Amino acid sequence: MVDERDRHLVNFFPRLSIFDKSPLGNTPDSWRKNLFNIVNVVANQFAPSYLKEVRKGINNWVIHPDHGARHSLDVYQGARYLATQEGLKIEPNLDAYLQAGAVLHDLFQLFPTRGPKGEVLADLRIIHPEAMARTIIEVGRMVGLDWGERRDLARTVQHHDDTYKNSPYDLFSPAGKLIADADKLYGGGFERDPSELVRGTLERNKIGARGEKGWYLVREDLTPELRDNWSYGDRWYGDRVCSVRRDIFGTTFYTDSGKRIAKERREVFWLTAENFFGQEYDEMDSQRKLWYDNLNSVRVYRTSVDPKNKSAFVKEQVDTNSPVALINNLYKTHINLPRRHGSLDTAYGWMIRIEIGNKTMAIDPSVARLNSKNEFLNVVRKAFECRLFPFHSSGRFSGNVVDDS
Repeated sequence: MVDERDRHLVNFFPRLSIFDKSPLGNTPDSWRKNLFNIVNVVANQFAPSYLKEVRKGINNWVIHPDHGARHSLDVYQGARYLATQEGLKIEPNLDAYLQAGAVLHDLFQLFPTRGPKGEVLADLRIIHPEAMARTIIEVGRMVGLDWGERRDLARTVQHHDDTYKNSPYDLFSPAGKLIADADKLYGGGFERDPSELVRGTLERNKIGARGEKGWYLVREDLTPELRDNWSYGDRWYGDRVCSVRRDIFGTTFYTDSGKRIAKERREVFWLTAENFFGQEYDEMDSQRKLWYDNLNSVRVYRTSVDPKNKSAFVKEQVDTNSPVALINNLYKTHINLPRRHGSLDTAYGWMIRIEIGNKTMAIDPSVARLNSKNEFLNVVRKAFECRLFPFHSSGRFSGNVVDDS
């Protein structure tokens, strides 16, 4: 049975007319096309002077590779799949709810932080669940939902990221649990093969690391305690391993199917991750060799996120006489970002940009400083062998993980 609280969305999206009549036939392109129609609905919640910025934010979100229309479609398909695994009949009202949650849960991720006159607005990247929840309350009022109905959808969106924080189980309705689990399982792509789910998570993690203005793949200075205390948003204060281990091993799931699939994903993690990270090392190694073979004809820069504007990056030309020394020195050089009030308070992430003719390469010093793929994989493996997440001798993770079995 579908929870009675979920029946309010039967007419929600048809009134907004942002979806095709056959959701299963939707493609990423059709989603992108139809999602533009939500701009006016959301924009009406802002002052007219902010309309240009709001439209820009939504347009940026639609094409974003990490949180945009593609991600929303994956979450929607994943939520439908979990519903069938839970034995739920996907009635029109449940389908509308899943569409709503999939589209709206990350909508504010790409909104600008400054208004038309340069005034500082709220950082919606950080508070987007709460901001979107308030917007849902207003949008729901526009389409005639009563208070209880609006509140249920808003609660799901506001707390969808709390699954990383072991949030109380009773915050979500049955449909809300589907959205929460689908976001964490299928956010990197809707796949049914556990190995492909792992690869999707790793690929999304790599894309989200921001390349030349991003953070390191693996840092050896992070202790198990620091990794255990890492949280989303730390970025340059941690490394990519911190994020992956939280995704795979430190997330709470709410449906029985979500728990089962998450367990299957954990069991195949290292075999898939070893191959994925090994390919990253091979790619870096070929770039490093090209650099070393052309020392006299390359331009070398160090790049990092701009401390004054995290959407931009700093680019400074550096001496190329000793590539090894440059790699090791940059790896140990912190970025002058504001210190945080927490255990992770020193930021790192100086990258190396190599220009050879028209060819440009970005090299991560945390990878390039290691002399062989085997050495690199051992460092990565050790980074995952933290206090909460040790390995079995067989190569599987074990220990005090979030065990949903």
